[in-house]
Amino acid sequence: MSDMIYSNDAFVPAKVERFFCSTSAALVAGQGVCLNSDYGTATAVDGQRLQVVETPSVTNSRDFVGILVNAKPAHAAGLVAVEVAVGGGCLVYSGESTVTLGDYLTCDVLDGKFYAAGHGGRGTVKVLQTLAAAGLALAQLCDGDQSGLVHTQTPALAGGAIVLTPTGRSRINGATISTAHATWTLANGKFIGERKSIVITNTVGSSKNLVVTVTNGVQIDRTTALASLTFNTAAEEAILEWNGMDWALLGYVGVTLA
Repeated sequence: MSDMIYSNDAFVPAKVERFFCSTSAALVAGQGVCLNSDYGTATAVDGQRLQVVETPSVTNSRDFVGILVNAKPAHAAGLVAVEVAVGGGCLVYSGESTVTLGDYLTCDVLDGKFYAAGHGGRGTVKVLQTLAAAGLALAQLCDGDQSGLVHTQTPALAGGAIVLTPTGRSRINGATISTAHATWTLANGKFIGERKSIVITNTVGSSKNLVVTVTNGVQIDRTTALASLTFNTAAEEAILEWNGMDWALLGYVGVTLA
């Protein structure tokens, strides 16, 4: 007797855990979620910080935990139980108009869905299905350090301070920055190996700039200090890695260094 199993719908080896969700808005299956790691009183020993999830945001982008297995309807303030795929394979919600088997996608803090890849690690997936429209796609969750997710932003202000994720990849539409320079400060990293990349997807308006101040940085030669990066034209980008003392510039295109 043969032990071979035939199936049109092969079993997806997902590792699923149950969490409580503190986000009251409705969520769709396949959205990414992060731990609500500041839940409760900061000075208290509170195990719920390892049991409560919420939608991705700028403040929790280092705390990606997994993918919602099922849609969650809107609920009143409080906590509801949800199932989250934390490893293996699962269905993720791709926000891309097309995706090809073998592509990589990363969760975006904009809406918790998955778009063109940022950095590798937790929060990035390898797609195992070709799709011709946005929707659910079979994917394998990547493991390792936190990717920092992706942050797609169209600054809703005419210049001034903007807020970006502390690590991960930021895609910035600069077209709305038109009456003053936009500014952001890259704070020191939390652990060695964290990466931050920034790319301008649309030219900054009216000859203005996005100026990123680097708290502690060093240029590619590893001897010249890096105090700031200035972006103003579409496709300009830079990638840095925290080495424990400085943000080391790994590469850049078109960015003005100081």
